[in-house]
Amino acid sequence: MPRLVKVLGIILLGAIGSILGAVVWESSLFKTWRTGNPIDASLNWLGLPISVRRVILTALVLWSFISLIYIFISLRRITIHSASYNSPNVENDVTQVLRGRVEGEGFRRIPVTNEFLGGDPHVGVGKTLTVDYSVWGRRRTRMIGEGGHLVLR
Repeated sequence: MPRLVKVLGIILLGAIGSILGAVVWESSLFKTWRTGNPIDASLNWLGLPISVRRVILTALVLWSFISLIYIFISLRRITIHSASYNSPNVENDVTQVLRGRVEGEGFRRIPVTNEFLGGDPHVGVGKTLTVDYSVWGRRRTRMIGEGGHLVLR
């Protein structure tokens, strides 16, 4: 939960900064610079009737939108911290195998089978997959028996 609060704080700070930037730009502080500034002159030379304030406002809106998309994607990503495929007598670390399947190949539904997890660590004995992972900024631990399916969400 603290990571989500931090992300929402960053989004709020960016939005407030964008609004304050637009307000200050439109204020009388920059009135003389807004008319006849070098950027407007170069845009007019190119034949573009676009004012600097419109360019800056568009850039701020675009920056805010791209930031939101980046934050959404980074929170949605699943990170595998550790994974083990154990029987009562044998411990088998499958962190790298599962990390490659989930983070590299994009698997979200994990079949708990010997083939998927890289082999049978203890033939003829039931095993349990234990996965410690993070998604949406929350850390979770799941356990599922051999033959089942683990859904990471």
